[in-house]
Amino acid sequence: MQKLKNSMIGKMIAAGLTSKEIDFLIYVSRFQDSTGKSYGIHYRELCKTMHMSYQEFYNAKVSLEEKGFIRCEKTHRTDHDITLIGNLEADCLHDGYINTNHNIFYEECFYRMKAGAKLLALEMMKITYAGKGYFEIGVKKFYEKYTTLFGVTRRVMCRYLMELKAFFSVGVKNRKYYITPKKAVYRKLGAKGESERLREHCTEAILRRNRIKEEDKKKKRDVTELFQQYAPEAAEKGKNLLLLMERAVERSLIVLNQGEKRIRTRVLNAPLIHKLLKEELSGAASEAILQGNEREYRSCQTVDSSGRRQYDYKELERMLLNTLPAGE
Repeated sequence: MQKLKNSMIGKMIAAGLTSKEIDFLIYVSRFQDSTGKSYGIHYRELCKTMHMSYQEFYNAKVSLEEKGFIRCEKTHRTDHDITLIGNLEADCLHDGYINTNHNIFYEECFYRMKAGAKLLALEMMKITYAGKGYFEIGVKKFYEKYTTLFGVTRRVMCRYLMELKAFFSVGVKNRKYYITPKKAVYRKLGAKGESERLREHCTEAILRRNRIKEEDKKKKRDVTELFQQYAPEAAEKGKNLLLLMERAVERSLIVLNQGEKRIRTRVLNAPLIHKLLKEELSGAASEAILQGNEREYRSCQTVDSSGRRQYDYKELERMLLNTLPAGE
């Protein structure tokens, strides 16, 4: 899910989050599961996307942990699993939320805004989305309320309003502010859905954890689609599809490297992963797959003039798939 619970916006304002801390939360929120947990958050990807330095990444991570916004788990040497505390999907649906897949969160202009202006934009999105589509408030009341809430002067709040004009129409009539989101806030033609972004992120994280550098987009797409294909079955059986997929990819590398003391061949084999995932779901993982047929496996290898092993991957794939149980 790509959601920030409405009450979290008030908490962010009260904590006076910095610009980079806000960016960090928005990025992590793009890849959450229903418990608010984001799997495989890699510092380099976050820094590249949100234009942070590595030091800014670690400063924001430590600060957000100390302030109680996130919980980080170092479950793999390459990345973090990060949970947004108190951001369960059920709570978001009950209390209301901001969708962080909206266009505003992919615009460079938004990330150049001051921290206060970003928080004010989030507050206006929360109010207008949950209400009648625009925010109406007396000018005097607006400044009394928001200068106190943000702990800033009227002049600073005026600057925040000026920055908001990139995404909101701000008008004054009869001593009242009328603040309305522009189309640029919500609409982005051809944008990927949150489920699609999550599936792609999980695939990339699994490949990175297994040091698989795959450039073939079709192969990656075939693996990514397994998340969609088997999500209902995994949910019905109460199994974590993400962990099953990670295990299937790990096992595929073991199969592809039988006879080797260490894993040297790191390639993406979608048909094999598919077979192994079905086994993981059925609980029928077979040790025979890991043992294989040594003689037949050896027949798929040759040694070049430099002494390096070369593999006939097409024949190897055919042999490996024949060792697996018949498909359902």
